[in-house]
Amino acid sequence: VVLGSPPATGKTSVLLLFKERLRSRHGNAVFLIPLDCTGIEDVYQAFQNVGLNFQTKQVEEGLLSCDNIWILIDDAQNAYDEAYWPFWTALVKNFASHFPIIASKIRCLISATYDLATLKSLVNFSSLPHSQPPQLTAQEAYTLFDFFGDERWKRWVGFKERLFLLSGGHIGVFVSGLRLLLNKKSEPPKSVRMTESEAQQYLRHDFMDNLGRCFPHPGKMSPENRDRVLGAVLNDRPVDEEDEGLLQLRRGGILTKNGQFTSKAAQWYYYNKLFPNRALYAPKSLPDLIKQSVASMSASRLCQSCVVEEGKSSFPKEGAFQHFFNEAMSRNLPRGNNVIPELGTCVIIDGEEVTGAVDFYINNDLQWPVEILRLGVKLAEHMNRFQGKYRDIPRKDWLVVDCRGPRAQMGKPVKREKNRCTLFFSKDFQECECEFGIDRKADPEKPIQLQP
Repeated sequence: VVLGSPPATGKTSVLLLFKERLRSRHGNAVFLIPLDCTGIEDVYQAFQNVGLNFQTKQVEEGLLSCDNIWILIDDAQNAYDEAYWPFWTALVKNFASHFPIIASKIRCLISATYDLATLKSLVNFSSLPHSQPPQLTAQEAYTLFDFFGDERWKRWVGFKERLFLLSGGHIGVFVSGLRLLLNKKSEPPKSVRMTESEAQQYLRHDFMDNLGRCFPHPGKMSPENRDRVLGAVLNDRPVDEEDEGLLQLRRGGILTKNGQFTSKAAQWYYYNKLFPNRALYAPKSLPDLIKQSVASMSASRLCQSCVVEEGKSSFPKEGAFQHFFNEAMSRNLPRGNNVIPELGTCVIIDGEEVTGAVDFYINNDLQWPVEILRLGVKLAEHMNRFQGKYRDIPRKDWLVVDCRGPRAQMGKPVKREKNRCTLFFSKDFQECECEFGIDRKADPEKPIQLQP
């Protein structure tokens, strides 16, 4: 069986647990062989050390009395090069002829990391059963957290739920959140006890910097690849095995085979780490960020994302606008300020716990939450959330951004309100008029010109 998944998803931990379970049963010989090798001779030597000599086809006498012989191979991707093919051929195809006396007793589990530096799996592996990457259940995640965490942290139900939601069951992401707390606990002054509220804040800031190993990727995304990601995410389109750009994101654990983000953490990482031309300095205000973001959007991409709804003219969906703003704001913010999509919130209203998720939150010193909608749909509801379930979000300013078509097509003037931004896009999306708040101070003097 081949166990393959991106890095930091718990494969080695699974092998170690499996090894201990097998060893607890009588008659099993269990060998864990990590392929940390520099050549095929190293691989042959590793197997010879456990009693199997592939070159002389000899078996150590002690193995003959075993009921089952389990071989657990870790980091198989280190031996995917053509130089190792004679070994894999001997193991997968010719094992019975090499070691006929024990062939029926052998069970082999091959663990391999899929990341972007990994060569494609060998042809020999295509006929073998492949298991799905190990995923944590909520209960498993909470048990893991309680086992390693501080005694007080066991009562942090909200934090544990939020961390699990971010991870989507990804073991590496969940453990990164736990490790972050353990590191913070050891920082001076150690006498000051961390609160759950402070821990939640860490998920909005420091947590982002620890996701690189969980989601490996070679670098920045090209415009062409970004367009394909948009099409996959919005249309739930399967990832084409021949589309190298999307396939890299899938192998890196960022996209599922159906083109969706594997988790909230993967979505955060994609938007904040894989875009070129990050700004050197932060915008002076939230309206400035919105204006800069609109100016960096592509008119042609907006046009291509339009959909025709019954009884209405063609216009992009809300999800498309959110995707474009996520990209654009990420490019127009410095590395110290990340865009966090769907930031979770939790407040007590009339004695009951009320949860929510603001569309975007610009973290660290800026503290700007942003909601994005289209055509005024549920505008009042979005505005009221900032006095309700979003009221405890740390914020220095906030906006509800309403994306609309040409102003001339509006049946009546659009009301101006504090913390409300209305964007009037031209029919071809070549330009955009912006209205901010009541006093017009932040309004641009003329329409913003979009990119081609």
